[in-house]
Amino acid sequence: MSGHIPTVSIYHIAELFLYEYYVNRDEYTISDTDLTASHISEAERLEKGNNPGRALVEWISAHAENPVSMQIYEGIIRCNMLLQNKNGVLKYTKEIYPFCCTRSELAFYYRSLGWYYLEDYKPELSAALYRYSTFFYESAQAEEEIRYLEKAMKRPLAEGNAESLQKVISDADIPVFPDSTTLALLLRAGEEAESRDAVSQALDCYHMIYDLTHDAEVEERIHRLSD
Repeated sequence: MSGHIPTVSIYHIAELFLYEYYVNRDEYTISDTDLTASHISEAERLEKGNNPGRALVEWISAHAENPVSMQIYEGIIRCNMLLQNKNGVLKYTKEIYPFCCTRSELAFYYRSLGWYYLEDYKPELSAALYRYSTFFYESAQAEEEIRYLEKAMKRPLAEGNAESLQKVISDADIPVFPDSTTLALLLRAGEEAESRDAVSQALDCYHMIYDLTHDAEVEERIHRLSD
């Protein structure tokens, strides 16, 4: 362990558990104020002003303060897409997989990979990823990209069921299910939040698990805490 103790702007127990497992198992401190907020605000302003290059700098600065935030990761990936930096898209998209805690976040993961493989001239895999993303969360963007690919290839693409799409995606060494370790961490985080009477954060954790798994026991926990 080095002498430097990082300071992070992470305040939700779910993100803290992910940070401690995936990023830093050593000592850290939590900042008194949210050091991501000004960077996020400026990044969003710059994105709206069609300045993805400067926005990316702000998103990366925010990422340094909270390396597990999906909001920040999505901003980084969007800007890399706008800058046509496919290697940047791939790098950060690979990083987000263990931090995907909802169906919409997993859908974003698969859409981002779909974008990369479209740019990498692999239309079959790209279409499979775009289609598979819609099983988690429907997206007009995904449907538009599939139509674009079908028009370019002059034939239907990604018409199979979930199992056939999973085979195409798995053959490319891409995971097709939520990360089981992440689910276990969310459960532990929820239980820890319960033990501290942090009911709202416990419910957040359980809702994320249920969103991904529809687990009956987790549903019971949600009902118990919501009563």
